[in-house]
Amino acid sequence: MSVLLLGSKSTSSWGSCQKISANLKASYVHAAESEPQGFFEILLLDPKEFFKPSQISSDLFSEMVERGTRKVVFVDHSPHPKNFIFALKEQREELYNNLEFVFHVYGDFTLLAKDWYELFLDGSIKATFICSSMKQKKMVESFLFDSDSEANVLVIPFPVCSKDHFFDMDLRQSMRARLGLAKDSFVVLYSGRLSLQKNILFIIEEFSKFFESCSVPPTLLLAGDVDDLVSPMCEGRLPLGAHFYLLRRAWLKCPEPVRKNILFLGNVPNSEINGIYCASDLLFSPSLYHDEDYGMSVAESLMTGLPCLITDWGGYSSFHQLKLNTDLI
Repeated sequence: MSVLLLGSKSTSSWGSCQKISANLKASYVHAAESEPQGFFEILLLDPKEFFKPSQISSDLFSEMVERGTRKVVFVDHSPHPKNFIFALKEQREELYNNLEFVFHVYGDFTLLAKDWYELFLDGSIKATFICSSMKQKKMVESFLFDSDSEANVLVIPFPVCSKDHFFDMDLRQSMRARLGLAKDSFVVLYSGRLSLQKNILFIIEEFSKFFESCSVPPTLLLAGDVDDLVSPMCEGRLPLGAHFYLLRRAWLKCPEPVRKNILFLGNVPNSEINGIYCASDLLFSPSLYHDEDYGMSVAESLMTGLPCLITDWGGYSSFHQLKLNTDLI
């Protein structure tokens, strides 16, 4: 075994991170099909094995030595790999010195700044960071590599499965009928968490203006759960239910015909979200989320041919730089 892929048995609380993790693992499995048997292995650890070096079994390190492991890839954003690597260095320093570590960067990377700093403090670790966008690459380079550590930073966008996200006219028509959408209604979609930093209040306000300019009433679909997260950098949250109250107040301010054409869909299962993309005519995502490192809803939308109106923010910028079917606000 030359490559060990390490992941967590627990599931991320973030919907987008659940998709990213699953797609990354599937991509590695697909890539390994062309390699010799034993070249590649996936191992899922209990999260508690990451928390304290003393809880990490030395048996795994012995097995890595026996199998000739030369590269360890971390595919999940949580728990942080710091303690696992510290335990490895303490128990098997020779193995540690011969290993390259690969980190896929996503899911609140900036909130764990202290852990990343401690991991790279002595400059001994050999690492490659795989970022999903150019702005994220710039951030990681400026944040981590003022030290003498040997590290590379690559940009490889997160994979999206073409079997899950594609355009289908029959699916478009059936989903529009299911949602009760008028045949000629222009449908604007937002997909993701309904969080304050995602600017859902702005979406409602702008849609109300857009509605007044249209001869045929358009429709706004809001696909996602409401949360009260304000600023994770400061552990900030609105009081329970406060963001829902703000959204409801913004909705009530709209004229009645506009309100009737704003549909709150709640959390849409992965098995149905492609139908929502197909039924829509524009994805509108004015996110200013603090750690918007990529944009899974944008990538999935583009797979279905859905044009996107997005901010020049974080990972969103790369979609526009690549001259994909996007416009910037």
